[in-house]
Amino acid sequence: MYIIDYNQKNFLYVSPNPLFLCGYTPEEVRGKGYGFYFEVVPAEEIRMLFEINEAGFIFSAGTLRKRSTV
Repeated sequence: MYIIDYNQKNFLYVSPNPLFLCGYTPEEVRGKGYGFYFEVVPAEEIRMLFEINEAGFIFSAGTLRKRSTV
């Protein structure tokens, strides 16, 4: 699990879960910031990663709108 600031392109929190870390420590991942993705995600999958992130943003925005109208 991690929390990322997409505006600043850095990690605010990185869990010590070895499945996400790809051999790095949480501190190393935080130090790499958004560039971490470009190091560990294969180039042919980067586009898919951004599409997944965008879908998450759209979902979150819709959820927030629904909550504000209730």
